Amino acid sequence: MSLPDHTLFRTPGAPDEQGAGTIFFEHHANGALKVRGAATVAALEAAIASELLDGVTDLTIEAKCALPALPANADRLSALTRVCIASSAFVDWSSLYRLKRVERLIVDKDVSALGDGIAAMRGLRRFESDRAKKLVGLPNDFASLALERANVAAPLVDALVTATEAMPSFLIASRAELGVELADDALTVGARSKLGARWTGTSQADVLRHLRDSGRLAAITRVFLDAGSELSAWPTDVPLPSVRYLRVKSPELREWSSVLALEAIEVLSLEGSAGGVLDGLSRLPRLREFHVRSKGLDALPADLPEAPSLEEVVVPAPLRAGLAPFEEARRARRVTRALARFEAWLAEHVPHYLAGLAPGRTDFVDAEVTLGRPLPRELRALYAWRDGDRRDDGRFVFWRSFASLTDALARGAELGAMARAGEWKEGGVQPPAVWAERWFPVLRWDNGWHLVVDLSGSWRGPAGQVIDVWMKDNDRVVRAPDLATYLEAMVDALAHGVTTDGDVALRVQPTSARGYPIRKTVRDTP
Repeated sequence: MSLPDHTLFRTPGAPDEQGAGTIFFEHHANGALKVRGAATVAALEAAIASELLDGVTDLTIEAKCALPALPANADRLSALTRVCIASSAFVDWSSLYRLKRVERLIVDKDVSALGDGIAAMRGLRRFESDRAKKLVGLPNDFASLALERANVAAPLVDALVTATEAMPSFLIASRAELGVELADDALTVGARSKLGARWTGTSQADVLRHLRDSGRLAAITRVFLDAGSELSAWPTDVPLPSVRYLRVKSPELREWSSVLALEAIEVLSLEGSAGGVLDGLSRLPRLREFHVRSKGLDALPADLPEAPSLEEVVVPAPLRAGLAPFEEARRARRVTRALARFEAWLAEHVPHYLAGLAPGRTDFVDAEVTLGRPLPRELRALYAWRDGDRRDDGRFVFWRSFASLTDALARGAELGAMARAGEWKEGGVQPPAVWAERWFPVLRWDNGWHLVVDLSGSWRGPAGQVIDVWMKDNDRVVRAPDLATYLEAMVDALAHGVTTDGDVALRVQPTSARGYPIRKTVRDTP
């Protein structure tokens, strides 16, 4: 088919193809058509009829173009989705409004008036006239459009607010104007702009629901509730199945239960003035990190220790005293994980040892009555795994038996009584660290060799530290700061090629954590 007059086709990598006469139409290979100069309705009609413009997706009528209307066959441009009108000569708006597939209309530069009837553009989603400084009004039926976004120049703000008060699709301003922004996988809810503040009937929760309905929130992994956000609660009907990171700076958020319904959260950060009463972290099964950089939180969540996956908590100095229960719970989870690795190793290398272990305990009430205090979580985790070695033959690990909880309590009480009676006096004086009242023997050997968990924190060490004690020796060797670290080091040692020797013992030397052992003697006061 021959090229229509007054047309220029630009094709990448090939010479320009030009029809006869002055260029009125410039058609690019990317689907953009520019109409300029003295172009006529008849000339554009002929160009459309040529079928060469069937792939046009973007139509621009430039500022100095004389075209007053679109031709009757303009609806043949079935791929057209974007139209920009910049010419004051374009006056027959009904010729444009017939194009029902157009999604974006830009009114630019010299346009001063729009005709009524724009509601016929049923596919229109975006209207932009912020650069049309001469535009004096909006079509009477503008409020009937189902727009997602509309930008206008400052003189028309009042007209736009008035025209859109009752619009069923409320995202008239850009989402940024209403304080809601999307960028890649991030959603930010913050302060409205001055323009957005005019839409008093549109809440930020409404915007979020609209985004939900459009499917725009399905891929969101990060959410930022910034200062200025109007949300006192997260809308319960706006799920975020993929969110992993939540940062809250807004002091308005007070109904934390609504936020904690977002169960996929892995990192929760409170900053700025965020605060209130925050409980319920245990409802977040994937929460790994909890950061508080806000002055608005008066106390740590009561259920912080129960958050099942929480590993890192960062809080300001005034709140750090309340972290002890969480730290204990975290160590207990580490004990459980280390024991799972240990059990797998036993099953592979010495299954008969594993078979000789007693089932784990579920009731600790009697043991705590005997102990006179709650059993530390780390020891609960240990004895919930297995309640000692049923064979009691000194062939578990390090040539020592794994005592049941009942036996460990009895042995600790026995050694405590012997210490109080001065059983190990030397020259009439008993060294202070022969045995301490709150040492809890976990592993033992009949010759007086014990591995103990120190419940009191001897020698100014941490409560829960693990100590090697041989009653016939003067050394007291601190092996690790806690049972979790000790077990992790032990399992690491086993995983690196430690061998076994039949039914004698697991041939691994007594384990020490990094930075250990710390050597003390019986004469060092605990």
